[in-house]
Amino acid sequence: MFPHLPLDSLPFFDASMRHTSFVAAADELNVTASAVSQRIKSLEQSLGVVLFERLPHGLKPTEAARLFLLEVRPALNRLRVASTRITTRARRRPAGRGQKLSVDMLPALATARFSLLLGSFYEHFPDVELRLSSSPAISDPARDGFDCCVRYGPGGWQGVDAIRLAQQVALRQAGRR
Repeated sequence: MFPHLPLDSLPFFDASMRHTSFVAAADELNVTASAVSQRIKSLEQSLGVVLFERLPHGLKPTEAARLFLLEVRPALNRLRVASTRITTRARRRPAGRGQKLSVDMLPALATARFSLLLGSFYEHFPDVELRLSSSPAISDPARDGFDCCVRYGPGGWQGVDAIRLAQQVALRQAGRR
């Protein structure tokens, strides 16, 4: 069993490693140096190792701290990227569209493919209000109020992020080559 790890202490550890100073880490994090020191002490107790030698004018990271940082920093960076993506996406989404999904697609796709998947969609996402529209015209999702549009084609449309959902396969009739 691994020790209980106070995850909220990891940004304090990362800042302390970068600045080798509780005071400078505190300035970056907008907290007191005492708060940083307490978080580091809690982390050290949980891990059972000393992470910093406390010197009169700063900190000296121990070997354990350097090894721990090699594992922790990539995870913190991934968390920062994920947080930035989700908050940016939330800010771009118009108010009142939290649990709604608006999709526009070609009529042939709506009847031939998508209608077969609706039951599974609602089973997996019961809290999502799905608004479907079928139109043969190319629409601008932002202008027309759609989260996405589904179309046949090669992609590469100007101003559109296109993602291939499936490969179209031509079926040959028996006897024809």
